Amino acid sequence: MAKTNTNQPATKGDISNLRSELKADIKLLDQKLDRKVGALDQKTTTLGVELAKTQLRIDRLENNVITEIRSFKSELLSAFEASVVKGRMYEQKAVTHGGILATHEEKLLNHETRLATLETK
Repeated sequence: MAKTNTNQPATKGDISNLRSELKADIKLLDQKLDRKVGALDQKTTTLGVELAKTQLRIDRLENNVITEIRSFKSELLSAFEASVVKGRMYEQKAVTHGGILATHEEKLLNHETRLATLETK
C-alpha cells in the first residue's frame, strides 16, 4: 500500500470507495435499527397482551367482589328481617303471658279462699 498524501485531491475512485463504505455502514446501521425496532415491537406486543390479561383478571375480581358484597348484603338483610320477626313474636308473647300471669296470680292469691270453700262443701 502506498503512502497517501492527505493534501492531494480525492479521485473519483476514492470517492466511489468512500461511497461504497458509507452505503455498507448505513445498511449495517439500518439492519441494527430494524432488529432493535423489531425487538421493541415484540416487547410492546407482549406488554399489551399482559396488560389485557391483567385487566381481565381485575374485571373478574371486581365482579366477584361485587357479587360477594351483594350476597352478604342479602344475607344480612334476611337475618335482620328474621330477628325483627322474632322480636315481634316475643312482644306478642309478652303481652299474652302478661295476661296469663295476672290470671295465675289472681288464682294463687285466692287459693286459700278456694280451699276453704271446697272444704266446707
